[in-house]
Amino acid sequence: MVNLEVKGQLAKLLATEDIIVEHRNVTTASFDVEGRVLTLPRWEDAPSEVFDLLIAHEVGHALFTPPDDWNDIIEVPGIYVNIAEDVRIERMIKGRFGGLPKTFYNGYKILYEQDFFDIDETDISTMSIADRANLHFKIGHFIMVPFFSQEERDVIKQISDADTFEEMVYAASALHRLHDQQLNSQPSPEVPTNSGDGKDDVNESDDEQGDDIENNSNGDGTEDSNSGETEEDTIEQPSQNGGDTSLDDDIRTVDNLSSNIESLAKKSSFNEPKYIEIPDVDLDRVCVSNSDVHGYIRDYWNKTVNSILHDPNNRRTRPEIEDLFFKYPRLNYQNFKRDVQSEVNYMVKEFECKKSAAAYARASTSRTGILDCTKLHTYKYNEDLFKKITTLPNGKNHGLVFILDWSGSMSPILDDTVRQLLSVVMFCDKVNIPFDVYTFTNEWSEDYSSKKGMDRENIFYIGPDFSMLNVLSSRTSRKELGRQMETLYTLAVMYTYSHGGGVPPKMGLSGTPLNEAIMTLKMLLPDFKARTGVDKAHVMILTDGESNQTRYVRSYENYQGETELGIGRIFVSGNYYIRNRSTGCISWIGTKGNSVAPVSTFILNDLQAMFPESTFTGFRILENNSSYFIRAATDYDDKLISQWKKTKSIALTNFGYDKYFIIGDKHLKQSTEFDVDDDATKAKIKTAFAKSLKGKKVNKRILCDFIDLIA
Repeated sequence: MVNLEVKGQLAKLLATEDIIVEHRNVTTASFDVEGRVLTLPRWEDAPSEVFDLLIAHEVGHALFTPPDDWNDIIEVPGIYVNIAEDVRIERMIKGRFGGLPKTFYNGYKILYEQDFFDIDETDISTMSIADRANLHFKIGHFIMVPFFSQEERDVIKQISDADTFEEMVYAASALHRLHDQQLNSQPSPEVPTNSGDGKDDVNESDDEQGDDIENNSNGDGTEDSNSGETEEDTIEQPSQNGGDTSLDDDIRTVDNLSSNIESLAKKSSFNEPKYIEIPDVDLDRVCVSNSDVHGYIRDYWNKTVNSILHDPNNRRTRPEIEDLFFKYPRLNYQNFKRDVQSEVNYMVKEFECKKSAAAYARASTSRTGILDCTKLHTYKYNEDLFKKITTLPNGKNHGLVFILDWSGSMSPILDDTVRQLLSVVMFCDKVNIPFDVYTFTNEWSEDYSSKKGMDRENIFYIGPDFSMLNVLSSRTSRKELGRQMETLYTLAVMYTYSHGGGVPPKMGLSGTPLNEAIMTLKMLLPDFKARTGVDKAHVMILTDGESNQTRYVRSYENYQGETELGIGRIFVSGNYYIRNRSTGCISWIGTKGNSVAPVSTFILNDLQAMFPESTFTGFRILENNSSYFIRAATDYDDKLISQWKKTKSIALTNFGYDKYFIIGDKHLKQSTEFDVDDDATKAKIKTAFAKSLKGKKVNKRILCDFIDLIA
């Protein structure tokens, strides 16, 4: 089967621009000049040489045929213009790419051998001049096409010599006039002699038959079967019957070729390629501001405490009620802040060291033109007596966007995941790196109108129930940031230890709209860079699983026969492509072997092409019963599987991420503290110390990898 992606790249290379190439269930090719979209039929069953010929032919039209609707401005019937224009654009694209003459030769040879022109039992001499001209320019290498008069040869030369569109139209008009003249008069064909008349004319058409292939070879090193005859013999010799039969009054070869090529195209709507784009998300609709999120949480908690406080049966004071909800989370958070300082300080040290090393690696040393007096005594053997100066280039500003999975499956490990997140946030705050932390959820919005997000067909569907909550931001004051981190930690602890008791309803855990969150980055990253003034915006995504099934907007016919927009679902086994008009990239959404999360992978790949200066880091928290995922994710790499079994953490470079950290959920719960009772035995002290070192070792390796990405 033909690889459509490879053929699409061929079309882009021939067009010398990043045009959009689509393979659809259509019968004819077309080119959208404004959108720069080349639509090709699915000629998947065509021989590769024929497919290449057809692509080169269509790209030739895209490059050299004027975009205007010329059918409305010229009087020549379109079929004559098609014959002449095919000759012109094929000659021009063959002249631009030296390898295409061989491609056209081999492609037309197959079309001739498979009788795509339906001329197998036809006497060519009985055909009209238009048919004979069409055959001459397309398969003149393989058959002898007779021309019976000097007037016919003049028309052939006009078509062959046409360089501009206007000259081509003039030649097409001459072909039309001669065709009508011959049909009306039905003259006996003239049998010329090889006296030399028109010899120069004949040689001009040599290039149009493909004779620009060196030594008249057919492309594979063998001589053409007609190479022993001159071109003059080929086009002037009459047919076997002397040409004394009547001419047909239709132009069959054009329609026959078009019909047979259409038969190569797959017309079934089943598994038709669908080209889907990431939409331009309305950030005002999707993203909830930091102040709105925390204002809602504070109001809900205040109302909850007040409702209990004013209950007639209540005997507790406000502090006692608040302790009921918040004492354990707040105490836990204070312990976490104290414990995490060593890790944060370690990250700061590593960051400063690697940042300095990177700066000095780019440093340049130059002479100042001032003598260095300390080197004057070495003038006899040292030519370099001048002072030098080392210039350190300015680094680029970095910022981070964090995306936290706020789905129901995160509940048992949400507190440990938030710990990892907050340690990085504290690091960013300490070294003054701008950041924003978002959670993705389906619980915040109360708008369930399915029409929102359905702006046009063939885009990914981001429904009105999807929201990105800005839970932490470097734009807040340090004091307010501390309160917000405690709030986020409190929510996580409530889920992990109290099954969500006390959590505001709109902060509830939901499904996993991970792909919608990733797609939102298309608009979120430029907005973040504009707000913060950073040069590079890095992304960190913390999740424990794959996304919900991804949806897209499609058109369908309702019961009244009207076309409406609806919602379809992406199936990995289908024929879906992600198309990006800004980068020109088209990628098939599919699996490779046992790889997982393919839709997320290709969305991330598309974003990486849009934001090459950014890095995308993934943190996947994995449950214990994860042997299948590890085998599939590592592509059955024994070394990585062994590392996972030993450390319960590995770093991969696939799935669309620059680094994809996979961490066991039990490892997240490992304490790095060395804490034992005063009366502990030596064995207990040894075990606690080893456990502490193990946790610190893995944590530091992960942190070092993270620092490498942003230093």
